[in-house]
Amino acid sequence: MLILQIFAQRARTREAKLQVTLARMRYMLPRLKSFMTTGAGMDAKGGAAGGGKGAGGQFLKGSGESQLESDRRLYRKQISRIEAELEQVRATRELQRGARKKRGTMPLVALVGYTNAGKSSL
Repeated sequence: MLILQIFAQRARTREAKLQVTLARMRYMLPRLKSFMTTGAGMDAKGGAAGGGKGAGGQFLKGSGESQLESDRRLYRKQISRIEAELEQVRATRELQRGARKKRGTMPLVALVGYTNAGKSSL
């Protein structure tokens, strides 16, 4: 996690920030336990704060989707959204790179030298 924090601090471009966010979410997905449910007013199994069986009609329904399953489902949905956005950013970058290659057919030359070396007389 420390490495991801370092990468997050250094990320400048939109693509880099998306990559760090994606890596963090992929790292946290198998580690989801109950930290998402604390303070949410929902029990880890029941879905309501009423003893774990739901608020009313506790013998009429099953436990349904647990909060942990719901959190994992939302994480996976967000991961797929970030992957799609990242793919769009990569496609845009490739398009811009191709346009630069087509436009830059004339070679560029840089003249480098010390001060008073006679660069301007060339």
